[in-house]
Amino acid sequence: MKIYIKGRNLEVTDALRRHVEEQLERLERHNARIIDAHVTLRAERELRIVDVVLNLPQHVLKAEERSRSVEEAVDLVRDRLEHQIEKLKTRLLDKRHKLGSNEDSGPVEPIA
Repeated sequence: MKIYIKGRNLEVTDALRRHVEEQLERLERHNARIIDAHVTLRAERELRIVDVVLNLPQHVLKAEERSRSVEEAVDLVRDRLEHQIEKLKTRLLDKRHKLGSNEDSGPVEPIA
């Protein structure tokens, strides 16, 4: 997975870049098909805002979190994206199971 990081009103240090990369690479445990991640780190007054856009085949996941520290906001956005990935996997599996079960079932005739 490629990770693109940019800062707005905030300097992206090497330590911060490493922290973002470590946290987002943990998402590959849940879905190894992540193409890339676009991360925007912003500072507004005393809040730090982290926006992440994950590109997957046929899907795009977005999350934003706000906190007083950038590291905490990165951790929160990672948790939110983990939840979205699990929800997507569940939805896709349910869809696959419904399609498979409909093919097998036909008209049911009562036993006399």
